[in-house]
Amino acid sequence: MNKLLDVTIVILDNGFTSTAIGPMEVFYSAGRLKQLLLGEPEQPQFNVRIASIDGKPVTSVYGISLIPHCGIEDVTQSDLVLITASHSCLLEQIPRKTSIVPWLRAAHERGSYLAGVCSGVALVAETGLFCSGGVYASIDLSLYLVEKFCGHEIALECAKSLMVTPPRNLQSGYAIAPLSRPHDDERIKQIEQQLQNQFDKDIVLEAVAAEHAMSPRNLLRRFKAATGHLPGEYLQLLRISAARQLLERGRAPVQKVAATVGYEDSAYFRGIFKRHTGMTPTEYRNRFGPLFVNSSELRD
Repeated sequence: MNKLLDVTIVILDNGFTSTAIGPMEVFYSAGRLKQLLLGEPEQPQFNVRIASIDGKPVTSVYGISLIPHCGIEDVTQSDLVLITASHSCLLEQIPRKTSIVPWLRAAHERGSYLAGVCSGVALVAETGLFCSGGVYASIDLSLYLVEKFCGHEIALECAKSLMVTPPRNLQSGYAIAPLSRPHDDERIKQIEQQLQNQFDKDIVLEAVAAEHAMSPRNLLRRFKAATGHLPGEYLQLLRISAARQLLERGRAPVQKVAATVGYEDSAYFRGIFKRHTGMTPTEYRNRFGPLFVNSSELRD
């Protein structure tokens, strides 16, 4: 049997236990579950430990206590180190967690791969090294790492055994960032409101500029400076946001959704939607749409 790969999952106080337990179960299951179900000898791929910063139990944001195997200083060698998520603002906590940053750097210098989940990336980023996405991305990340170290077949077997989907390449479909950053340009705020009220209509830049006593060039410059987007880009984001809501709430045909948000060409809409979310409209609705629909929606 090949040497077991050593994994250290670092848990943080006031955190989310799922970002520790999920990866632990994925790494533990790799090479075990399928063999167990088939009555074959287990071929484990990973040795997994949980470590806290000081070796003491950690309490999650919702009151569940996790007892670690050890403290981080007890770990002298690990093939992979995974930092879990904390509910607290780690940017404020980093000064109080200074021991973990040099420890992470030292682990990396000894050859460890470093990964972070959700807010845990703040500590990894402090070292200038590797990061990952949101809370439940811990399962995706763990399966990705199983594939990286053990190959696609074992990762796929692990995913099937746990009844979870294989890793997604993009998380843009989950984004909830505001359309524009805060700013104090009142004239541009008025134009933003106008676009929000008329996003499904074709907007003529020259007409909007004249209505607000501005030249088109000045409008472009000020709008970009205030919002971070050109007006056309901003309008596109409004339409995609509206389309996402329609897809999340109902089962109207994609062509109807496209027309409702201002796109006559449904093929063009599909391309724009996928560029912004990483999914086609149908894929997006299958993932985020309602589980149960009214028969009247299906007839639309």
